[in-house]
Amino acid sequence: MKKRRVSLALKMYILIISIILSVSVLLLIISNVAYRGAVFAPYPKQLQEAGIPDGELTPYMEHFSGFLGTEELQRAREQMEGDEQAFFTWLGEQPPLENSMLEDYEQPSLMVNLLVVYSTLENLRANLDATDVSVEIVKDGTVYHICRSSKNNMAESLSMAEFGMEGSLTGLPAENFATADDYASDGKYGFLRCVSYPMNGGEYRVWMAYDITPLKEDYYGFLNRSILSVLILTAVVSVISLLLTRKFLIKPVRSLAQAATEFTPEADGTYSTDKISRVEVRTTDEIGDLSREIRSMQERIVEDTGSLARMTSERERISTELDLARKIQAYMLPDTFPAFPDRKEFDLYAMMQPARAVGGDFYDFFLIDDDHLAVVIADVSGKGIPAAMFMMVAMALIKNQMLSSSDPALALERVNRQICDRNRSNTFVTVWLAVLELSTGKGTACNAGHENPCVRRAGGAFEMLTYKHDLIVGALPDVRYHIREFELQPGDCLFVYTDGVAEASNAENELFGTQRLTDTLNQCPETEPEKMVHSVYDAVNRFADNTPQFDDITMLCLKYRGSGGSAE
Repeated sequence: MKKRRVSLALKMYILIISIILSVSVLLLIISNVAYRGAVFAPYPKQLQEAGIPDGELTPYMEHFSGFLGTEELQRAREQMEGDEQAFFTWLGEQPPLENSMLEDYEQPSLMVNLLVVYSTLENLRANLDATDVSVEIVKDGTVYHICRSSKNNMAESLSMAEFGMEGSLTGLPAENFATADDYASDGKYGFLRCVSYPMNGGEYRVWMAYDITPLKEDYYGFLNRSILSVLILTAVVSVISLLLTRKFLIKPVRSLAQAATEFTPEADGTYSTDKISRVEVRTTDEIGDLSREIRSMQERIVEDTGSLARMTSERERISTELDLARKIQAYMLPDTFPAFPDRKEFDLYAMMQPARAVGGDFYDFFLIDDDHLAVVIADVSGKGIPAAMFMMVAMALIKNQMLSSSDPALALERVNRQICDRNRSNTFVTVWLAVLELSTGKGTACNAGHENPCVRRAGGAFEMLTYKHDLIVGALPDVRYHIREFELQPGDCLFVYTDGVAEASNAENELFGTQRLTDTLNQCPETEPEKMVHSVYDAVNRFADNTPQFDDITMLCLKYRGSGGSAE
């Protein structure tokens, strides 16, 4: 299944927004932690360190506790059954208690004593910046409690609702409140602090309650403002980042992609300079480098495809010329068989298979006169067009000399001198040249460094004729060549070839060799020359087994039938 394409712009936008959001959230967390660490968290410690002036409350508490244990006060509290207003009225009717700390105050009643203590609590609350300040006096298992409160801006009031009750206001020992802690009894206060003083076999405790609602409101306000600021900043930075990304990354990349897409070949496969990218990213970053590299690559492609087109055209021209040269060379070699259909004295067949388009081997046969047949097979050093050109020159010279003289040795001497006079390329040619008298079967041959011929006598087998050869043609100018006489009887067969046959190799670099050649010839010794030549050629191909042909392969087979032409 084809994967769905995801735009690079979308990927970049998601990445940028994710990074900015992550950084924003991280900054928000850091600011929150910093705020709590700097303001909110130290608050309990500040409360804990808030002190109460030594001895400020002691005289009042001693005075206050002096009448708490009286039987009269206790009976009045019990009789009123917690009616605080009635209790206050009763206090106003009772005479005051003596106390040196209260000499400056007019003391008409016990209630006045209590109000002086209340005023002291108010001063203490203001000094400690507390919301509530309460005093508990614990004596004989009974708790006497008075409280000064301004919670939630309520009217300042004196409370004695817990006066003369058993147990503690908080229900917990005082030592549990030696440091600030959550006041969980009714959730009114954020923190509660207790200071205890021993007193006459009992103790009194001063409770300070702090309302941290404003502090929390400030904190949550800061948190909300921080979140809003982060969101606004994130949105602004995201928009700016997206615009910059689009301008400096997405838009150039899209332009480069479009330029690459439009860079298409012409109908002939070449690329035009008109298709070269006109996109120019004038930056020194990777996008600019990519733009310049794409343009440079396109210029190289235009140049290379132009060169390739020229090379292809040149190759086609050379191929055409080689094909023409191959045809010209083929036209130079006689290829019509039977060559002399009106002559019954002999039958011959020849073929040449070049290793390349053209080769340096050649063969030729022609009648010098009505009774003499000239046969030549040769192998020019080198391959390709130079060898083919040299082959055509050598072939023409040999034929020209043989038509003027039927002596093979003399003809090769003259050809050798002609070639050596202008042979600056040091090219040479091996030649086997023979003249056969058709009426008698007698002949003369000259071997200028060529392969040994094979001869089969009538009713016998092919044998390789080995003898001393003369020097190749084209090496030295003053060379004497020698003839070798031979005689063919009716039914005899002559087989000549170039070294491309014996030196054909297979994948194991084994050579075909002269032994395989004679064995192949003797597999069908009675066949006609054409079948004989093709049998050898097929045997060479089977031996090579698709190994590329290294050298030209040329063969010629002549069968002599006698003057009457009756021998088979």
